[in-house]
Amino acid sequence: MKRRSEEGVTVGRKTGVGRGWIVVPLLLLLLAGPAIRGLADDGGPGKTGPEGARSRVAAKVNGAEIPEKSVTMTMNRMHAGMGRGHAAPEATEEMRKRALNLLILQELAWQKAGGKVDREPVDGKIASMKARAGGEEEYRKMLEREGLTESEAVGIVEKGIVFDRMLEQEVLGKATVSEEDLRKEYEKEKERFHTPEKVEVVDVVFFLETGEKESMRKAEEIRRRIADEEGNNPLRLVPDGTFIVREVEVRKEKEARLYEEAKKLKVDELSGVVTTPDSLHIVQLKKITPEKQYAFDQVKGSLEGNLKREAVQKRMQEWEAELKRGATIEIPG
Repeated sequence: MKRRSEEGVTVGRKTGVGRGWIVVPLLLLLLAGPAIRGLADDGGPGKTGPEGARSRVAAKVNGAEIPEKSVTMTMNRMHAGMGRGHAAPEATEEMRKRALNLLILQELAWQKAGGKVDREPVDGKIASMKARAGGEEEYRKMLEREGLTESEAVGIVEKGIVFDRMLEQEVLGKATVSEEDLRKEYEKEKERFHTPEKVEVVDVVFFLETGEKESMRKAEEIRRRIADEEGNNPLRLVPDGTFIVREVEVRKEKEARLYEEAKKLKVDELSGVVTTPDSLHIVQLKKITPEKQYAFDQVKGSLEGNLKREAVQKRMQEWEAELKRGATIEIPG
């Protein structure tokens, strides 16, 4: 049963684009590589096998038919582009909706453009497809495998060219991000563009009782060995069961005592024996990376890229609604 939506579109079921919709020009899908057989060959209700898919009409757009075989082909190229294996039934159904919606939008764009396009770019695309296929003969074999006539292939290319041009003009050209929006986003996400101070040390950690003279004597002896016998390199020490040597980043909020001692040192300088509440340590400073707050101009490009994607998504949804407004789209229920 057909019904008329609020936008004046006659539909059999919902065909709107969700937030995850992906713009995939049909020409790109044609050139994306071999189809993944078995993904979408059921032909829909009442039909079975590839022949059912080829003969069935998936939708009518202002009277123009979109064959099921075009939906199948588009789904296969989407699936191949994602680099996945066989999809779950629910994922396949979602992909079919996206593929059909893409073809509906392309048909609407084609009709809005008057159903014509310059021949030169079409010939160029066809020539490119033949070259990629491996020549005229292989190109014809490719069309045969897809169940396409040469005129149908030309039609696909024509609509793809028109759609890409309109997409560039109506979506990418109109999805803009202002300087004010960028600065607002920067202030909101300022913490994300801040890197904290980083203090890296070599830490000799002792398994000795703190507060005992013998523990301190042992730690002092190890420090002397590092300075006099191990070339001032704690990593040369061979643990004897009373200590371990670790390379670690010390943070003020977690290891305040070690952090304070490390900050007093020059690079490669050894500390004295440091007493913490639960252990004895000797630390050697390796590197201090100061904290840094990235300025707006330093992250503007990244911000613009993120906001641009959101703007494109929003404008794509608006353009879809504009194309469909007043159109008659019939989908068999």
